[in-house]
Amino acid sequence: MALKYTTIFLSTFLLLGSGFASAQSSFKDIIQYDDSVQIGYEKQPFWKVTSAISTVEGEKLQRTFTTNVASTLYGRLPGLTLMEGSNEPGFSIGSNSMFARGIGTFRDDAQKMLLLVDGYECDFTQLSSFEIESVTLLKDASATAIYGARGANGVLLVTTKKGSTSALQVSLRAQVGFQQAKRMEEFMGGYDHARFYNEAYKNDDKGDYYYSPEDLEAYRTGSDPYFHPNVDWASQTLRKVNPIMNYDLSFRGGGERVRYFVMLNVLNSKNLVKPMADRSDNTKNADFTKYSFRSNVDIDITRYLTAEVLLGGMVQDHTTPGWESDSNLFSMINGISPISFPVYNPDNSYGGTALSGNPLAEITDMGFYSRNSRLLNSAIKLTGKLDFITPGLSASVALSYNNYFKGYTIRGRSYSRYSITKGADDNPLYHQHSVNTDLGNDENRAEEWNNVTLRAFLNYGRTFGRHDVNAFMLFNYDELAISRRNMPDGYQNASNFYNWNRYNILSDNLPVKHAGFAGRATYAYNKKYVAEVSFSYEGSDKFPGHGRFGFFPAASLGWILSRESFMKNVTFVDFLKVRGSYGVVGNDAIGGERYMYDQTFNSAEGYLFGVAPTDPGSLREWRVANQDVTWEKDKKFNIGVEGRFFDCIDMSFDYFQHKRNNILVVPDATLPSFLGMIPPYLNQGRMTNSGFEAMLRYTNSAKNPFRFYVEANAWFAHNKIDFMAEEVKLYDYQRRTGQSYGKSYALIAEGFFNSQEEINASGLTYEWGTIRPGDIRYKDMNGDNVINDNDFYPDGYNNIPEITMNLESGISWKDFDFSFLFQGAARRDVYYSISAFAGDSRIPEMARGRWTPETAQTATYPRLTTEVDNINFRTSTFWKRNGSFLKLRNVEFGYTLKNLIRKGSNLRIFANGTNLFSLDYMDGMTDPEIFGGYPTLRTVSLGAQLTF
Repeated sequence: MALKYTTIFLSTFLLLGSGFASAQSSFKDIIQYDDSVQIGYEKQPFWKVTSAISTVEGEKLQRTFTTNVASTLYGRLPGLTLMEGSNEPGFSIGSNSMFARGIGTFRDDAQKMLLLVDGYECDFTQLSSFEIESVTLLKDASATAIYGARGANGVLLVTTKKGSTSALQVSLRAQVGFQQAKRMEEFMGGYDHARFYNEAYKNDDKGDYYYSPEDLEAYRTGSDPYFHPNVDWASQTLRKVNPIMNYDLSFRGGGERVRYFVMLNVLNSKNLVKPMADRSDNTKNADFTKYSFRSNVDIDITRYLTAEVLLGGMVQDHTTPGWESDSNLFSMINGISPISFPVYNPDNSYGGTALSGNPLAEITDMGFYSRNSRLLNSAIKLTGKLDFITPGLSASVALSYNNYFKGYTIRGRSYSRYSITKGADDNPLYHQHSVNTDLGNDENRAEEWNNVTLRAFLNYGRTFGRHDVNAFMLFNYDELAISRRNMPDGYQNASNFYNWNRYNILSDNLPVKHAGFAGRATYAYNKKYVAEVSFSYEGSDKFPGHGRFGFFPAASLGWILSRESFMKNVTFVDFLKVRGSYGVVGNDAIGGERYMYDQTFNSAEGYLFGVAPTDPGSLREWRVANQDVTWEKDKKFNIGVEGRFFDCIDMSFDYFQHKRNNILVVPDATLPSFLGMIPPYLNQGRMTNSGFEAMLRYTNSAKNPFRFYVEANAWFAHNKIDFMAEEVKLYDYQRRTGQSYGKSYALIAEGFFNSQEEINASGLTYEWGTIRPGDIRYKDMNGDNVINDNDFYPDGYNNIPEITMNLESGISWKDFDFSFLFQGAARRDVYYSISAFAGDSRIPEMARGRWTPETAQTATYPRLTTEVDNINFRTSTFWKRNGSFLKLRNVEFGYTLKNLIRKGSNLRIFANGTNLFSLDYMDGMTDPEIFGGYPTLRTVSLGAQLTF
């Protein structure tokens, strides 16, 4: 109920605006008229911006204490939707999904946005929030067209801090905290497990019970821990909290000739897995440590020549015991019942079975994975003034080199485990499974990417009275080379998943290349009317020579009404601007194979030859080539309004519509499978995505010693598949064309069958097995009295929310400050079910609501069975949950001791909470964003920052 009313409260802001500066520093006024705003390749004064962008300053990102900087963006950028992935330290949220204004294409492998650090393509998730000046999301065509064939999914610009013309400023920040699993799946203990198993055993007509009353009593009392164990594997292998620490040291300043920013950062997290290295030489403790540095220097070499030198780097050590990812441990402890075997047998050997390993042994005696990663971001840019040709003209050349390398040390072994049975004398009989081996040593696995970018700019900017002209031309060439050595087939590294997925690099390791020209021209009259055109003419080696380059234009207009004479007497309007844009942007990361214009062949079975017939093998034609394959094109329309009223209220509102075509499809609708070939990928798919963004903010007067602001944002995006060349369907409701991307197709549940008579009267049969009382009753959608795959029906929403909201506030009084951020999501569905007794797994707490003849009217879970249940755990609306949620993403309270050492030296002490709680519809069973694997983490910390 609380979530319902909170959601209604936040939703009231939907019609009140969204964010030209939704996330500035807590008590800094919203962007002022002449403040500079970061856009593609340059900055513009706010009044001149006609694009749809949103920005958050790096200071706000520091309020979310996490091992991955991408996690700090939840609710911070209107238009940006993040889907939470692994929270395990050392695994990048780059493996999570990031969407700008929802989803624009129905191909999963073509949805990644372009990520840029200081203008150059790089995985920003490896950065420290302390080195970030701002993060800007570019959303419409006028903002992204200059990125040509890579801008259709939106562009995220990360700008690192630069030097300043000021005295040296030193800042030292230390933060220490503890993390705990916020919400983990709950399962029954040993006694209830055995008791409920007996019920399932009887339901299957196998007998009155499997576990005798004496067995049940032994499980209840714990009197026989070896032959009647009751093991909580989570408490055996996980700790309640794990420490996390972060330290930052920076130097900033400079004079008229040289300006600098230098930063050092250390981040360490110990993980939720219990440390076991003191018990065994065959493991290492889970640990994640990252060292980061940055050195940005601006140099005025002469009056006419300046240089910008950017250098950043990271060294990361990450160790996990037993497996490559600790998520495997969580899956394992959820998959072993508490009564399967003891942790240790009477002779102190590990318990286990032929099919199930021992979770404690896995992290203690199975070895470890150790990874060392290195990241280097470097760029140099020279800019020369060409005023001798004409005032306002300048030229720049820039070269960037980014490198990422990750090497592995894998020390694995097997260990002995034993199951036990009672002998004739009640002494244990041991049955060995697996044997102890020495630690292996594998250091041959590695991965690396190198990105080189060369750019040349010609810039022009002049003001002639009331006329303001600004333009630039850009030549760009870049290539990305990725290599992998001895990586498992199909492996995608979470730490730089962005690169693997965006370019779909094949094993040939050929570099991906882009080249082309781009430009933008902006004209403004009297700071009242603004017109802008931009374009990119870019090519990608993914496409054939005759269609390698494409042209992507955009145009936008802005009208600042508050400067019109008829608005002079409207005193409550401080600023009011209307803007609109339209253009075409491309996406060359279309999915599928990399070189679809080349015909390829692969091995196949051949003919038998010889006296002793042998098959020498043969080649067969693989997928038919498409020699006209091309990029996706997105026609983007945007109209927006933004303003300030009464010198304290800021608002903005944007409506957008994106129409994507050339989406890659397989022509199943027109090419039948009996043709005997693998059909080509064709650019025939179409999709529409539309919605709005809204923001409203109130900031009280700067003259008031009690300062506060409150801000609400909401953004909505709904998509529809217009055409996807899908195969012919028997029934119209099975077609995905006309539906939104990702909408679930599920069986429609109509309660339970409560008796055999009810089953007989229904006339229904299930293709997957015999119906029994306590089974879910599914709706027969096609009326043939048979429930099968033809009865799956489009229902509900995707798990990616259509509505995202935030509510943010900050308070400052004297030397105290306080801030918080709530983030919510709505119009989102998830499916959550855990099958009881699947294999040797645990039984979930939700199964207490199982169906029985006595609980038929109140049951919330199907009948229990010890057999494989092919009926009740299919995707159906019975398991659908409202995926809406409201989370307190962060809260921080601070106190500043001013002029501590000398004037201008301040010490701020603060307490911080990250991801503290969630209001949702999951009934405490799990987090609404995480289902299985490493859980969502709650963090509480204390910190101090000294600046002088």
